[in-house]
Amino acid sequence: MKNTAKKLNELVKICNDGKDFYRKGAEDVNNPELKNLFTIMANAREKAIDDMEPFIDGRGYEVEENGTVSGTLRQGYASMQKLFRDDEKVLIEQLEEVEDKTLEAFEDAMHDDVPPNINAVIASNFTTFKETHQTMRNLKQSL
Repeated sequence: MKNTAKKLNELVKICNDGKDFYRKGAEDVNNPELKNLFTIMANAREKAIDDMEPFIDGRGYEVEENGTVSGTLRQGYASMQKLFRDDEKVLIEQLEEVEDKTLEAFEDAMHDDVPPNINAVIASNFTTFKETHQTMRNLKQSL
């Protein structure tokens, strides 16, 4: 039980990283299409967190409210890079990296030994993140 909650909380932390980064990105860009896209991406992560919360709470554990150290560092790196390069390009590149990390974490979690109902939630969100990953990859390649 503890391992399942811990694994889910790791996914929540990764989703928090992306959610926070996308929300900050939506605030920072002037392009309305990017604002909308970043909001959609943040909402996908928020939905994934909402999907996993009952399985963490139901096991008597608290849901992580923070992200990961690496996620915080990535946001700081992107902020520094924006001082020297095109803001939107740097942001999109870094967000695409967030997508890589999210997709990898959910794919790995699908191979973990968790109850079938939890695996179904992970798999459903993995499908969503495959789509968000492809969207950001396409956007990065179009730059």
